[in-house]
Parts: sequence; structure tokens; C-alpha cells
Amino acid sequence: MSTVDHEQIKALVRQLDALVPKEGAAVRIESYDRFCEGQIVANSLGFLRLGISLLKAAHAPIVPSGVTAPIVDVDFEEALLPGSTIEIECLVRREDLKAAEPEMADRGSRWVPIGCIGAICVIMFLAVVGAVAVLRFFRIM
Repeated sequence: MSTVDHEQIKALVRQLDALVPKEGAAVRIESYDRFCEGQIVANSLGFLRLGISLLKAAHAPIVPSGVTAPIVDVDFEEALLPGSTIEIECLVRREDLKAAEPEMADRGSRWVPIGCIGAICVIMFLAVVGAVAVLRFFRIM
């Protein structure tokens, strides 16, 4: 496992923050399926500012908020347009979240083709049984 040089990352984020202007950045977060699916619409400066805000959240101080979630002190809404249909109230940093293990994600998808092949085999078997039954029925008559 590689180590992360947090000081170098902080320096790079400060450089990006200085290079990308806030003026002209526009971001809108939209929902188009009753809050189940959505999209982020932005101009190039908006995407850059949004990315910088998220990078800042990795090292920003935690704000005491009176709730159990550790809210990060980042001006996330600096580029958000008022027309967004989804409002992001705050960014929450939780170090207890773990990345999904790849093998766990692949386990379910491995059974899909096997299930499809099994279903096709059962249908073919039933078709043969049905065809034999029909042939026997017509031979008797």
C-alpha cells in the first residue's frame, strides 16, 4: 500500500486554488428522476472549482456543528448556481468509510451469466419435453 504525502497534496491544492479563478465558475446539480438520479452541469471553470473544493475538504478543519456528522469547513457553494434542484448543505468527512472491495462487487455479477445459461437450458429441456408430448399425442390419434 502506498503512502500519501499530505503536505505535498495541500501545496498542490493551494496552487490550483490560486490558478483557477472563482469568477465565471458555474455549477448546477440537477435531479431528473425524483431525486433518485441526477447530473452535475457546469462550465469548465465550474468543474475545476468544484474539484478544488472537494480536494480542500480532505484537509479542511472540522466545524463543530452540534450534530454527529463531522462537517468540513469548505466554501462548497462558491460556484453553485441558484437553479440547482438538489441542494448540498455541507460536506461531511468520515474516516471510517472504507472503499468497496472489488471482489465483493464482482461476486453478484458472476452469477448473472450462469443464471441466464441455466434458464436457457431449462427452457430448451421443457421445449423438447413439450415437443415429444405433442408428437406422442398426434401418433395416438
